[in-house]
Amino acid sequence: MKWTLFLFLTFPTFGQIIDQDLILLDSLILYQQFKTCDQVIDHLLPDANQNKQSELNFRKALLLERIDKNHEALEMLHSLENKAIQKGNFDLLCRIYIQMALGYEKLNQYSTAQKFLEKAEFWIEKYTYLKPKVLVRRAILFSQNPSTWDKALISAMEAVRLGITYRDSASIIDGQIVQGSIFYKKKEYEHSNQLYKEVLSLHKHFNNVMGKPVIYHNIARNYLGMDNLELAKKYSDSSFAGIQVVNDHYKELIFGQRAEWFYKMKNLDSAYAYQNAKYSAMVANLNKEELVKVRTMQQQFENVRNSSVIKIQKIFIGVAVVLILIVTFLSIKLLRKNRKISAQNALIAGQRDDLQALVEQKSVLLKELQHRVKNNLQHVISILEIQKEAVNFSNMEELVRENKNRIHSMSMLYSRLNSSEDIQFVRLEEYFLSLAHLVRDSYGSLAKKVKLDISCQMDKMEISKVLPLGMILVELISNSIKHAFSDKVEGKIYLHVWQEERSFNFLYMDNGKGYNFNEVREGALGMEIIKGLIQQLQGHVVTRNSNGFEIKIVFQ
Repeated sequence: MKWTLFLFLTFPTFGQIIDQDLILLDSLILYQQFKTCDQVIDHLLPDANQNKQSELNFRKALLLERIDKNHEALEMLHSLENKAIQKGNFDLLCRIYIQMALGYEKLNQYSTAQKFLEKAEFWIEKYTYLKPKVLVRRAILFSQNPSTWDKALISAMEAVRLGITYRDSASIIDGQIVQGSIFYKKKEYEHSNQLYKEVLSLHKHFNNVMGKPVIYHNIARNYLGMDNLELAKKYSDSSFAGIQVVNDHYKELIFGQRAEWFYKMKNLDSAYAYQNAKYSAMVANLNKEELVKVRTMQQQFENVRNSSVIKIQKIFIGVAVVLILIVTFLSIKLLRKNRKISAQNALIAGQRDDLQALVEQKSVLLKELQHRVKNNLQHVISILEIQKEAVNFSNMEELVRENKNRIHSMSMLYSRLNSSEDIQFVRLEEYFLSLAHLVRDSYGSLAKKVKLDISCQMDKMEISKVLPLGMILVELISNSIKHAFSDKVEGKIYLHVWQEERSFNFLYMDNGKGYNFNEVREGALGMEIIKGLIQQLQGHVVTRNSNGFEIKIVFQ
């Protein structure tokens, strides 16, 4: 296994863009040349195009994570997520979601990590070279619970296998470490050490000075579990030799392991000394936190003291001016009363004008709402007239369901307008999300395994645009559920709406068997409705039907 891994790790990873700058940066990260890598990124950023800037900033986020600045890394990744969605760079988006899952794991926020891992899995069928990384993250989540250890092992072993296929060294190392950790928990120490020693060979190959002491520690821990004190001492010595490059958490573990070994050797003085060193490491770590608290308290004390000085000064100034205020008080009291009466009269007059304007506005809005309802009812009548000649009594239930969904798209829209002060605009994501679930649920068991992923960049949009978009969404989801997923275990539907300058973009995708949108088919009323609504929006369309159906509508 070891030599096979070295052979594969000498070649670039499948699926990634061949860019010599990015390959160089990935090598610097792999060999832990973090400072040099950061300098190269800063040098390349000013002259890079937008896509390459995103790739460079993604690697800067990786650097922040490697040096335990997880909050800064996650903040940068959230910013990159929005840019990747807007540019349609779903390859980068999938990698961002995997890295965010790792970041939240390190913060022990496993439910949030699970959320971003599921987002990555949505795209994994398209970007299969990232599957080893997803499997590693899944294995780590499974490893948190003894009841899912076996699932963790399966995921980790598959990550290693695919890591070799795609030449992903990080996933190979992480997958073997997860396996070694679980076998240690199961007290299968020899099997655990076999995996750790393969990882150690890789760390030596890549000169991973931060990783080697940790693996030495894990191997020594297994030998202690087997009561092989001679080999435990050998690997513990190697771990101790690199103690200066590990973080405080591992320093504490290494000192504790040394104390345990000397205790088993009945060398109580040395065991006591290393136990003290362990406690000192704990205290040093706690002292850093306490130092922050002390500095905060000092700053608070300075603020209180400064506030007290200012307060005393204000008292003296107040005493000086109070006599002046008493002298002038009686003279201005009458003037203030007159001004107050004038202000109240002006306020009453303003409130009266506001009420009058509000009544007039409500009257105009009511007329506008009645006009829109009349027009939309005419839409329903037109659709029913078109269908009247093509009614097939064998599909009457489908006919009723489709028309109910179309009517629901209008009624749901107006129910939101009634609860809003502004009937010209609609909250976009809330409306699309409710409408999509309503249409999916109307198909009962047929849509039971269909997943929805809906997001909108804008908060609101004019009702004149939202209404046809809602009807288009009804037709697209209905068509996907009825025809797209017959050969799929799980259907996936993705919708994203965003704005670029003066244009709006409506992107709909599914992972079904695809459909030629431009092909004319007799009796395809849903497609005719969609095309008519697109003409109403004065939009233009781009479609693809490889790896599922995709339609992008761009309109003003």
